[in-house]
Amino acid sequence: MGQDVHPRQAKAWLLVLLLLGQEAQAAAKGFGANASAEELRPVFAQPNAAVALAGRRLQVALGADWQWPVTSSMRFVTVTQGGEDVPTEGTDMVQVVSSLNYNEIIISTNDVATPIGAEHTAPAVKLVQGVADRTRCQGNTFDMPVGVAIPDSGDPIAGEMGITNGALLLTNSGNTLSKNQVNIIFMHGGQYKLCYTPDGTFGGNDGSEVNNNIVLTMIQVFGISSNCRGSDGCLRDERWECWFGYKGESVQNCEFNFQYDGGRVGWGIEVGQRSRITWTPPYGADTVDPGGAVLYNPQACASAAPDQTMFDVPTGVSVYMDVSTQSTATMPAVQSTHSSAFTTAACYCPNYNAERGAHCTNADAAQCCDSFAEFIQQFGVIYFWTIRICDYDHYTTCTPNPPTSYRYMRVLPQQKFTLRIDCPPGGGCFATDENRVKFIGQVASNDRPSWDANAGCRTYLQENFAAVWPSTTDSRALSGGNSRDYKAWRSKQVKLNLSLKRAIDVCYSNADSGNPNSWFKVGSIQTSDAFAFASQSIASGQVSAPIPTIKYVGHPGSVTLYGGMMGAGTLPSPFESNMYSGKALLNILSFDRELQYGVGAAQKTLMEHYSYDQARPLDFQTQMDRECQKENYSPTLVTGPSSKQAAKTYIANPDINSANTITQYMSFSGPDRDQDMTVKLAGVVAVCYCGMVSAQDECESSSFWLYAGLMTIQGPEGGRSFIFPTNVVVKFDLKGWGFSQDDRLRIIPATSQCSANNNDPDSDLGFKVGCPAVDGTGCRQATAQESIMTSVMTSTSVGIYIDRVDIQQSSSVLRFTADISQHLGSDPDFGYDIITLNLDRIMVNSNDINTVTAIERFEANKLAGVYEFQDTFNPGPIQTFQVGHRVVQLPDAQQMMIPQGWVSTDEFPFTVVPFSFVDQQGHWIRRNKLETNEEIKGTTAASNLKLCWGIKSEGLNKFYHEAGTVNFEDPPPMVSAVVSLTTKMQEAVAPVVIAFKTTASRSEYSTPTGQTMLMLRFLDVSTKLEPYYFAQEQGLRGVYRVPPYQEVTQAQQRQHVCGKIFLEFWSNHPEGFPMPVGCHYTQKLSDVPAQGSSNFFREFYITFGEGNGLRQDVEYHIVLNAKIMSFTSGEPLVDIYAMCAGFTGCARPYQVFEIGSAVVSRGTMVPATMADPQFASDGFLIQRSNPLDGVLNLSNLNILQIRLRGEAALRGIVKESLIRMYMWPLTAWNVGTGSCSAECIPFHFNTKRCSGLVGCGSEEVVAGSGRRNIVKITLPTEMDTIDQTTTHTIKISGLTLPVQGFFPTNFGVQLTKPDDTAPFYIHATGMIMKVPDAGSTTGRIVISDRSGYGPMPFRSDVGNVLYFRLKLGATLWNVGRSNAAFLTIGLPNGYGACSVAGAGAPARDLKVFLQKTGGYVDNNRGVLAVSTDDGDWANSNIKTCTYELHANNQAIYAGMVFYVAVTVVNPVNPLPKTDPENQLTIKLSSLGAYDPEGIAEPAPYDMPEVPFISLAEEKSLGQDYWAGNPAIINTLSEELVQPSSFARSCCGPNYDTRRSEDFLRIFFFTSTYIGQNGYVVFDAPSGFDFGASCTSRDLAERYYAFVGQFESRLYRLKNMGSCVGKRYPTTETTYNRARLQVGGIIDAPLYYGFELRVLYPTTYDTTQHENWFLWLLDSNAYVLEGSQTTMRFNKFKDPAQTSFFDKSWGMYEEIGPTIPVQVLSDGAAAPRPTSLTNVNTEVVFYPITFAVDIDTSLRISAPVGFKWDVDPNSFFRRTNGTLEDWPQLPSVQNQNQLVWSTLSLKGSTLYGFRATVEVPNFNPVNSANAFFIEFGYRNTTHTPRQTGTSGASTSTMSPRIPSRASQCGPSPTSTLAPWVP
Repeated sequence: MGQDVHPRQAKAWLLVLLLLGQEAQAAAKGFGANASAEELRPVFAQPNAAVALAGRRLQVALGADWQWPVTSSMRFVTVTQGGEDVPTEGTDMVQVVSSLNYNEIIISTNDVATPIGAEHTAPAVKLVQGVADRTRCQGNTFDMPVGVAIPDSGDPIAGEMGITNGALLLTNSGNTLSKNQVNIIFMHGGQYKLCYTPDGTFGGNDGSEVNNNIVLTMIQVFGISSNCRGSDGCLRDERWECWFGYKGESVQNCEFNFQYDGGRVGWGIEVGQRSRITWTPPYGADTVDPGGAVLYNPQACASAAPDQTMFDVPTGVSVYMDVSTQSTATMPAVQSTHSSAFTTAACYCPNYNAERGAHCTNADAAQCCDSFAEFIQQFGVIYFWTIRICDYDHYTTCTPNPPTSYRYMRVLPQQKFTLRIDCPPGGGCFATDENRVKFIGQVASNDRPSWDANAGCRTYLQENFAAVWPSTTDSRALSGGNSRDYKAWRSKQVKLNLSLKRAIDVCYSNADSGNPNSWFKVGSIQTSDAFAFASQSIASGQVSAPIPTIKYVGHPGSVTLYGGMMGAGTLPSPFESNMYSGKALLNILSFDRELQYGVGAAQKTLMEHYSYDQARPLDFQTQMDRECQKENYSPTLVTGPSSKQAAKTYIANPDINSANTITQYMSFSGPDRDQDMTVKLAGVVAVCYCGMVSAQDECESSSFWLYAGLMTIQGPEGGRSFIFPTNVVVKFDLKGWGFSQDDRLRIIPATSQCSANNNDPDSDLGFKVGCPAVDGTGCRQATAQESIMTSVMTSTSVGIYIDRVDIQQSSSVLRFTADISQHLGSDPDFGYDIITLNLDRIMVNSNDINTVTAIERFEANKLAGVYEFQDTFNPGPIQTFQVGHRVVQLPDAQQMMIPQGWVSTDEFPFTVVPFSFVDQQGHWIRRNKLETNEEIKGTTAASNLKLCWGIKSEGLNKFYHEAGTVNFEDPPPMVSAVVSLTTKMQEAVAPVVIAFKTTASRSEYSTPTGQTMLMLRFLDVSTKLEPYYFAQEQGLRGVYRVPPYQEVTQAQQRQHVCGKIFLEFWSNHPEGFPMPVGCHYTQKLSDVPAQGSSNFFREFYITFGEGNGLRQDVEYHIVLNAKIMSFTSGEPLVDIYAMCAGFTGCARPYQVFEIGSAVVSRGTMVPATMADPQFASDGFLIQRSNPLDGVLNLSNLNILQIRLRGEAALRGIVKESLIRMYMWPLTAWNVGTGSCSAECIPFHFNTKRCSGLVGCGSEEVVAGSGRRNIVKITLPTEMDTIDQTTTHTIKISGLTLPVQGFFPTNFGVQLTKPDDTAPFYIHATGMIMKVPDAGSTTGRIVISDRSGYGPMPFRSDVGNVLYFRLKLGATLWNVGRSNAAFLTIGLPNGYGACSVAGAGAPARDLKVFLQKTGGYVDNNRGVLAVSTDDGDWANSNIKTCTYELHANNQAIYAGMVFYVAVTVVNPVNPLPKTDPENQLTIKLSSLGAYDPEGIAEPAPYDMPEVPFISLAEEKSLGQDYWAGNPAIINTLSEELVQPSSFARSCCGPNYDTRRSEDFLRIFFFTSTYIGQNGYVVFDAPSGFDFGASCTSRDLAERYYAFVGQFESRLYRLKNMGSCVGKRYPTTETTYNRARLQVGGIIDAPLYYGFELRVLYPTTYDTTQHENWFLWLLDSNAYVLEGSQTTMRFNKFKDPAQTSFFDKSWGMYEEIGPTIPVQVLSDGAAAPRPTSLTNVNTEVVFYPITFAVDIDTSLRISAPVGFKWDVDPNSFFRRTNGTLEDWPQLPSVQNQNQLVWSTLSLKGSTLYGFRATVEVPNFNPVNSANAFFIEFGYRNTTHTPRQTGTSGASTSTMSPRIPSRASQCGPSPTSTLAPWVP
């Protein structure tokens, strides 16, 4: 037997041989491993004959039964190259190698006594199959062909004993038969015999055939065998059809397989010690002799080394490939650089050692088959086929040599191409036209070897529908011609109706195409990876002008696809494709602009509908193909192909006269290429393409439309309406697509068009640009050609770059170098921002963009969101078009996600992120927002002006689209506005009051949702009124002129800037003047005048935060220092603009609610001259002050005594002169209308006079304000002149002091002559101060969070956040020193450290900021700035929260309301609100204006500490909003909330399917005595609803039963009273808070339990597990105890369990029927406690059945006290006769929970299981007496959280243990949809 026998054959052989004995075994030597059934039948089908054979004896004499001598042997001899004989010999078997020329054969009886005999007259032998017996020698059925010898010239010579030469005559030499000088060449490997005839005839039906016999020696031929039998040498010509793709793509594994199972049918291999395959050098090209005959130029095996230039042989891999009956050999891949078909011979080394000239043995195996000379057996010809994709014009050459020839790796979808199949030389193609081609869909079986019966080309008989020929009858019917060089299908070309990146396989038949076995694969064809776009409709330089590709909204153009592209090197271009020919149609879809999906407010764009703004799925092309196939045209989007009919006008057709004309430019501009189209809406559009066009110029089927790509149509949204106030500098900002720095805007008259004057219309002239102007430069009137510059946000402009890209399959994450969330985000109307990346900065695989491959460049295009017009690479410059990326904010503020992913492919392989950036800085541009500089100022009211958008290109401005309308409006006027002076002396620097009142009907003040501003424009700071500020010059602090060129921009605004400029703010509103966010101011400005010169003006801005602005019908006063110059009463000095702070937060940008033209209330006068009364430098000295600091505290002594001193001579102060004291703070003082008491104390030397009446009265600085803040003194008539030596003293008493306090300040004094002229103004020498009256300084705590007192109100909590509302009774101001002003909040004893929470700003959703009256928030939301410029809380310490106002004049103005968020460390002990020690205080400390020279750090003055509001005050103000102190409370313990059912309500607001309402069981343990008439407050998550009037009740009576002296008892809440539903927070839509009043005592420490009825919401989310809380309140509704964390569902939860499903309970999708739970009792009346039985009890869960397969999770919670057995042997996976095992064992958690984190259950299968549990001594009373079974408990959405309910067990025990149990899981008998966790 052969060495390699299939196991099944071996068994059969063994059985037969055991039955038949020795002789049959001898006969069986002839059966090889590959013996067929036919070959075996002659012996084994007739067992009787075989038995008869065994009875004969061998005899030499002839006769019917003569036998071959059993001692005989056989020898073959070959000759080495050196001429040495090499014999091989054997008795039972002789081993030879195929294809080796043996020149001698010797057959010997090996016994001289047994000669052959004379009767053997003409002995001869022939080669037959090993299974032949002597009866088979007569015919030729079992004859075997032999090999041929290949001479140097001439035809092959057949070997002996084969088909050609027949039997070999031998010489009889007695006991030997021999023949030498012959050519014996074995062709097939295997095991064979020699048929012997003594007379040379093998019979001829003449009776002599009985003398035929079989030589007993079996011949084992090492080599490969096939099923060819017809001719000698046929094995050499066996065909192996292999193929390879162009440039190494799609290379087939050319496989040799001789295995019994799976190998080539009819082939086998006889192996020895070595068995290897190789190949020859390639065949030469076929030639033709003079007679026209084709001559092949083959390569012989063993004549040369295998070629390695054509194959990609990996390093270290041998070209000599092992093969056996158990393994295959595979040719290496064809080199990617090889591109034409070729042929090699297939060569085998038949266990041959060429050095010895013999077959290999174990001794020399290492030297075998290791050189080409040993591969002597040619077992066929390997034809390597390849195909070419050619254009119609270039098919004969079809080489990559443009522009004369092209060869492609890809074809365009739906475009014709010429298929060319290259013929391998040496007979690859037949010279007939019977060849055929077919295309089949690409499946794995197509790549089986061509000889495999299951190869796709054999099994798929029909051509794939995607291959579209001119006629359906052309399929598999067209010939590629009769050439032997190639076959080409050109006269009728094929199209592939496939989308992009789709492949199809090519099958070829040389002839007999009706025979499936004639087909084999010759290659694959793939459609292009992407469509290429061209920049214009035709190439430049042609007769007609090209139409540019559409790029700008409103600008005509076309769409042109570009083909005929080839990749450089071995990789295809991403746009690789043949050229276009024939017709094609176009449709343009809106991708992210038009609302096409949904209805009403839910309408969405295509992008939004599929969430393409967040991710692009891997099947994006397929999905978009389907969108194109809807064949929706949009007349609102495009002027052009706007309908099916209109699209015909724009058909692409390279040549209307020939369908075969090829072109690179496939322009959708009509047959004459002269039709342009216009996209009317900016945005991203999708281009749809159909190349399957009917004779009627329609797409043959809507299903043939393909998506070709996206393209941004650049431009604005359009439709904007800008309403700007006149005389305010504004800017434009636009939303849109594709914006760039080259964009321009132009304002044109209402009657003009953007397209006028060839898209260059004249500008309107009624506005200025370049504003504001400095020194008269800029801010000029617009010209007729005024183009407004624009800008877009870039990485450079914000200084933030991209340094990394983390890629995923459908999206990627960009990492920025800093927080990007403030710059990129989303807009509720527009969606996510759009960016593009700078392509030149992108590196791919560490290569810069100029050195990457075409594929890498295309991937870089994807990352950039910028694509290149492929027709502009040569000659350049490269032109681009945008698509852009929507950027999605991520939790990490340095990251943004883009909807572009990557998957590693053969063309673009990667294992690490392939993208990086030059210098690690990726540059980007935001493309969806366009801004101008804030430079435009309307000077004339105008309506409906048009704003045109355009581009500056090549030095020209072109405007294509109307972005919107522009209206310049004069703002409405205020009720009143006035500038009031504190002196009329010209050139004086003194406080002035700007007073105004907002209009009662101006409700717009209530509408802003962002910051607002008050802008004060001082109209003439050169000659009228110039504001001054506090500063330090040359080391001296004081009031100085603001430098002309100094400015503080809006971005630089700070609160301390307000403190530099403004002295006081006042409002008559109860909430006071709103605290500013900050202030800023401009330089001195002056517009370019129309003619003449222009005065300088200056603008000062006060910015207010959201919800903290001005209000309608309110009076406001602002005090600041200013230089007073020359003007008359009634002159306008200041324009007051109440307005929106820029673009955001108001109904329209820069909205001015109203404008006040503040006129001065009185004129000025020339100051006192040298002849007029004047004060000396200390001429108004405050006496009776503290001698240490010169400060008079009016709270201690309400007497104002002033020593007067004048100048000498004519400048002395004369009798009846007038003195006006301007009492500071001006907005605080009101001395009343009555006369004050004043007296004059005369100078005490020289008996000077000062007697008579001293006039003392009051006046208003602001006329009509009712605030009399001027004390007017008229000096007596009997008075000597006051000069430098004569001084008199004025004593004023009984002044009405202000309610507000103030820190040390002086005040202004004006002296005038008796006729009130010649004013002289100075400041008083010395200072006054006053303590605020009680109630002026107030503090409150804002009620916040669940407890009312912050998120962490419990004792020892660290980090509780409290919100303070503060209102100061005196202005805190830093004069410019360190340690000069402080605000200190004192905390009660026991508190730890205090610090500011974040920036100190209060949360916007606090309840106090949600209450509105008349559209206004009831409470001003002032925020105290925390910064290094303004102030900070860094000096806070134990029990104190201290804010220091920094040295650059930070101020907190009296009467302003502001809030501070602080973090505190709570006391370690509870601190009830009623505790007298629980008191917070406020202390104000400041130097005021006291700024002594020579004292480094004078101590600030302290106002007395005042407490926060009292408990009585908080009740009157509203206990739901305010508190005077926080409660520090105890923590509840052992709180549980357990539902009676788990199913959510469903669905919608009307609960159409199910209204799920049930009682919650609530348990808790107290540690604090609450007393009578207290409250229990229970909080549920959002959506749960207790109703406005809630329902409570006791638990079942058994819960309150006495359970033993040593067991915890549960108590009822006695006398439960009213239950009121509330909302928490107040914005909640349902009553999710229940407030239950309890009339009885709530004592401590005790367990309590009760039930509350609740309506379940319709939706589930995981936060519902975290928002169950319980609070206990005393009779005053003060919280004393509460839940620190969410109430648990299971009492004994491991603290390490932090997953959402461990925190508390959550709802489920279904109710579900009961799964019975039986607690077994072992025959007792009820289960007994384990403490009595000492054994655990079994609990049975049965039956459990599901309608469908489910993957889920499961948790079973037993009642508290039950403990599941952790021993896995205590869990039984079947019960009650179930046949299916419960899938897996549970884990035990928290003692009472069985948990399966994953579980797979089969549908329609009966399950059940048992588990053992430790039974407690008593029924649980501190938790629900129920089992809970939850299927899907780990899932985060309700759908896979299948069902859940609860109940008690079905058995009882005494004491009463669970009575019944329901399940919380999927419905066992209802149908559940399978789900994926």
